[in-house]
Formats: sequence, structure tokens, C-alpha cells
Amino acid sequence: MQCLRRTGWRCLGCKPFVFRVVTSGGGGGRKRERELFSTQSRRQSTEAYCMENVRKFDYANYVCGLLLPSACRRGFFALRCLNLELAAIVDMASSPDHARFRALWWRDSVKSVLNMGKAKDFHPVLEELALLVKEKEITKAFLIKLITARVQDIEVSSYPTMVELEKFGEATASSLLYLSLECGNIRDSAAEHAASHLGKALAITTFLRGTPQNALKRKAYLPLQALAHKELPLEKVFRHFDPDAENLDTDEEQQLADVVFEVASVAKAHIQTARNLASSVPPAATYHFLPALVCDSFLDRLEAARFDLNNPAVQKNGIPLPLLLRLPLYKWTHRF
Repeated sequence: MQCLRRTGWRCLGCKPFVFRVVTSGGGGGRKRERELFSTQSRRQSTEAYCMENVRKFDYANYVCGLLLPSACRRGFFALRCLNLELAAIVDMASSPDHARFRALWWRDSVKSVLNMGKAKDFHPVLEELALLVKEKEITKAFLIKLITARVQDIEVSSYPTMVELEKFGEATASSLLYLSLECGNIRDSAAEHAASHLGKALAITTFLRGTPQNALKRKAYLPLQALAHKELPLEKVFRHFDPDAENLDTDEEQQLADVVFEVASVAKAHIQTARNLASSVPPAATYHFLPALVCDSFLDRLEAARFDLNNPAVQKNGIPLPLLLRLPLYKWTHRF
């Protein structure tokens, strides 16, 4: 994520600088500066920063967030923007040490917000988190769990089993759903059970969609155990997604498709388990589970492409128009 200088902030832990408006003086052509932001306008701008980043880099969740009740929308976008900042640490870092430094800065800054109600350094996301902690009774352990998992993921290049991938999904995507529910003052065991399964499905579909890009960075979210079962070396998977390297042969492509199918089937099973709990979930909680439809859309495209992750239809960004039209209908009928 780039530094948005026009908003007056630098992203990802850079020191803030003052956003000033320069106006022309009279006669002698002197210039004077005045501060742009009052406290109220700065809060509005931090909210706009989070919403804009989610719109740019996570459009599906942006649309789902707009369908949430207004009382929990601001907290939702703060959490989603935090997740984007954490996920972008490696991409923005110039070296592994720089990535670790940025990750630790985020960890310490969020802990400062949770313990003292404010961060030591100014950042729009931290301002929004401080407001969320002040206004809502959120479970701080979920935030710590999310950040800890993201920090640990920086040091990991692959995951040995599907169980390990699911644990990472539970710590990240499921934690975000738990926090989203708490933004709506929803504390219900059935809703949390459904959120646990749906979060794992959301994480797995994100892993699958990002496989081609992560492979170029020599990072894999396909379980090594499944690849070994198909006798497909991880190195060949990396080369398959490298446009300058030799592709897999026909048999190896089928083996990779079988692994992708196996992983996608786990996501599908988690979505179905979450939907089986729908009758016992409070109606207000279903608003937070609309991303399940985005999962469905991706998995349907993946199946139509015979589980080829390089297929352009699978990698298409945005939300298909039929899905865009279905989301409000599912909200009004309390389905997901």
C-alpha cells in the first residue's frame, strides 16, 4: 500500500507529517500556512482513510461492509483496514528485517491502543481502533491473536498440513468475524460457531486465489502433505506459476488441480457447516456473514475452470454483477 500524501499521512508506521494548506498572502506575495484538520474533521478523515483502503484493496468486503448496520460499520472498516496493513507488511518491506520491524511496530502499537486507549505514534488505523475500543466492548484477545498470527506468518514459507492452514485461518479471518460481530454487540455461541467455520472458508479461498502471486515470492499456502501425497515437489509448483519458467506437464498439472480441489473442498465443507447453523444464529448476525456468498462465487469459478488457479476467470477481481444484486436480497432475508 502506498503512502497517501494527499491525506496527510504515511502508511504502515511511517512518522506522520502535518497536512497544511498554503494560501497566497496579499501585496508582497508572502505565503501563510494554516492547519487543515480540527479534531472532528481529522476523525472523519481517519474513517475515510480506512474505507478508501478497503475499497481499493478488498472490494468484496467493502461492499459487504456497506450492507452492515451503520452502528457497526465504522468498526468493521477499521478492522478490515488493519488486516490489509498487516497483510501488506511483506510486500511493502525492502528486506526481511524491515518486514519484522514493521510487524513488531504494528504489534506494539495495537497493544498500546488496547492497554492505554491510544497509540504512541499517529496512524489513521490506530486512531480508528482507539475509537472502536472506547465505544465497543471488544475482546482484546481476538485482536492480539490476529496480529500474532500475521507476525508469525512472515517467518513461514509453507504450511505442512491442512490443519495448520485452518489454524491460521481461524486466527485471522475467524478472529475478524468475531470482532465484527462484537461491533454489532452480538455475543452468541451459535453465531461464533458459524463465524469460526466461515472464517476458515474465507481464509482458504484467499489462500487459493493468492497462490500464483505468493508462488512468485516462494511462499505456498497449499499444504505440503497434500502435495507429497500427489508426489508433486513444491519447487515445481513455484516454477509452474513463474511466467519465465517451464510449466508442469499434463500429468503434473492434473496432480496440482487435484490438490487445489482437495483444499477447495475443505472450504466448501466449512461454508456448509456454517449454513447448517443458520437457524440458530441471531438474524442480526447474518449481516456479518454475507462474505460467504463471495466464497461461493470464487469456488464456483474455480470449479468451472477445472481447478486451474492460472485461469483468468478465477483470478478476476471485483464482484460479478449477479452476486452484487444478490447481496442485498440475502441481507433482507437474513441468509448467507
